[in-house]
Amino acid sequence: MLVAVLLVLREVLEAALFVSLLLALCRMLGLGLRWALVSVVLGVLFSIALSRFAGDIANAWEGTGQEWVNSGLYLSAISCLFGLQWLMVPRIMQPQRALPVATIYFLCAAVVSCSLAREGTEVWIYLSSFTGDRQARASALVGSVIGAGIGLSLGYLVYSLFSAVRPRYF
Repeated sequence: MLVAVLLVLREVLEAALFVSLLLALCRMLGLGLRWALVSVVLGVLFSIALSRFAGDIANAWEGTGQEWVNSGLYLSAISCLFGLQWLMVPRIMQPQRALPVATIYFLCAAVVSCSLAREGTEVWIYLSSFTGDRQARASALVGSVIGAGIGLSLGYLVYSLFSAVRPRYF
């Protein structure tokens, strides 16, 4: 059970940091959070699909398919974060300047979806390894719920800390 707690905590915490930062950013800018629900649903669905075809993906490109998919997800998320930063700099220099809200929503949703897809895939693959042993599966599920709870709690703490920062310093 401890292994499940630590594995799920690590994966949830990685995704929760991105989500917390972007939720706080949108709150600071006075934007809605419509993108959050859509991106979480897309990220979870994508992670289920990736875990379902993990064997085929791993065998692709001469056995390096999983690395290519992971690199693509990370590159996409980081590129979108750079895009957000590029959109925010003019806003900081000229506060009266209008924000491209649709673009910000898209970039935030892409970061969260890619992050959840990447981290969620590892959790689904780990949990699927316990299909044959009922007792081990129950222990892994309990550990996963505990790890997810701790990770989400820490994510909320990070969100609260970012939300408390003055917009000038954010």
